[in-house]
Amino acid sequence: MQANSEKKNHFQANRLPEIARQFEREKRSLRQLAENADCSHETVRKELINYFGNSSYQEILNRRAAPKEKNPVRILDVGGARALLKGITSKTYTNEEKMLLSKVLLQAKKAGVKLSVIAKSDAPFDFMLADGRTIKIKLARPDGSDREHLLGLHRFRLNRSISAYDFAVFAAADNNNQAIYVFRVSEVRKIKSLVLRYNWLERESKYSYARDRWSILVS
Repeated sequence: MQANSEKKNHFQANRLPEIARQFEREKRSLRQLAENADCSHETVRKELINYFGNSSYQEILNRRAAPKEKNPVRILDVGGARALLKGITSKTYTNEEKMLLSKVLLQAKKAGVKLSVIAKSDAPFDFMLADGRTIKIKLARPDGSDREHLLGLHRFRLNRSISAYDFAVFAAADNNNQAIYVFRVSEVRKIKSLVLRYNWLERESKYSYARDRWSILVS
């Protein structure tokens, strides 16, 4: 109990003011704030209500939900999203990540995945299937700085916010190699550290079964 209390106090003292500023200025969604804080969506919501007060919190929610003339939400197909990635200067994705994400989207399309891409200004894309199920796409560009990279492996860090999605796609690529893994979130939600192979793919690994497994997004 004491450890949990200390963790909560640390969150309030060190993270909450900045999280509240980002929320008030509409820079991040609750889900994105929860991911950054490594805690649940509900925890962030309760902390923000305590911080602002229920009335002010509701006013901010209403303002965030109101239609805006600038930077509207755009719902794109894969072709539109790839074209947007080429043309935008985004703080959200590096140039390498934009190229990798474009390749992931193209492979999904070729596999018959009917994907909608929700694009917002200066925010990561959200991804949704035709039936409304959601997808988290995580990207990595291994640079050889970790010992595991020398073995052709990359370690993805996961937190509880992954449970907000139905599926998770992990893509890792260096200058010469690339691998994409597709999971049901139920398969990985209890994992905090997911090690996936992106090089020497002829070597079998624990998660080889999920490589290019686009079929679970089609069925």
